[in-house]
Amino acid sequence: ERDAFFEVLQSELRNDEQVSVTDRGLSWDSLGEMFRTVGVVYSIRLDDTTAGFVWFEVHPPKLYVQSLILRPWVRGQGVGLEALRMLEHEFCDVADTVLIGTLATNERAINFYKRAGFVLAEEEAAPGFVNFCKRIRLEGEL
Repeated sequence: ERDAFFEVLQSELRNDEQVSVTDRGLSWDSLGEMFRTVGVVYSIRLDDTTAGFVWFEVHPPKLYVQSLILRPWVRGQGVGLEALRMLEHEFCDVADTVLIGTLATNERAINFYKRAGFVLAEEEAAPGFVNFCKRIRLEGEL
């Protein structure tokens, strides 16, 4: 799963997103190593086809979505929203907030996160990025 996701990640990133990888002091090799050793990767499947992937880490009380990437042919069909809802449901017993970031120039992702109920996070983002957060349960709520 991880190798397939990393291949999709590299092939689907726009030029400005690829530049952001190197601007942050990462090489594709170092990003690949981090990707292979950090967090969890779920494939997003439609019928028998891989439609995308989500890479995330759980650090209670936070769920950090490192990357959500969909194949172009499934975008705009609610697949990404359903993937996020599945994560929220699966981890609501250990996480009260979901955090996700994107390039500040990625209007498609920004609009998607807003439609999914995310708001700008107070946490400072890396240069050129914006972070979003969404409460999935109140503190103390089980």
